[in-house]
Amino acid sequence: METYIHTPAAVQELSGWSAELIRDYRLKRYLESYGKKGENGRWLYSGRDMVAFWAAAILHGRGKALDIPGERLPGQRERPIDLYALFDHSWIIAEFVAKHIAGREAPVYWGFGDVTREKVMTPWGKGLSLHEPVRFRADNLTQIEKLNLYALDLVNTKALASFAPPELISMVAAMNFDRG
Repeated sequence: METYIHTPAAVQELSGWSAELIRDYRLKRYLESYGKKGENGRWLYSGRDMVAFWAAAILHGRGKALDIPGERLPGQRERPIDLYALFDHSWIIAEFVAKHIAGREAPVYWGFGDVTREKVMTPWGKGLSLHEPVRFRADNLTQIEKLNLYALDLVNTKALASFAPPELISMVAAMNFDRG
């Protein structure tokens, strides 16, 4: 069972997502997997949630500069993105990112893409591909190539974990990965 001890203020300090944004995103149903409402009506978040908020900030482009002068995190610029998918995917990969931070085994890659299932001809003679979206995890690019995807979004969870700030590393150290 997860331990929910982190406040919206802690989320903001770690990731930059303000309490107002979090409340707005919760009302829009972007954060259905995140947090637990306490008896006092306030929301608290687990270590996995914190990793997910941090990953979402990086993937969204709200990352902060690294401690190395002149270096920046990947995706630093603001980009348009489907926020529901951003938070959904960040929550999924949070487990893998946290395990990499903790030095445990986890899939290196996670992604989603489109697999061509059938090709048909339209009445005007152009080919039309019917596709099926898939989510996948892999340890190497060869495994991904065998999926025969024609489009994909991919996250290297191990590389993302390497950017974890000290406060996130401390949170992950307190997580119990052996619980079901």
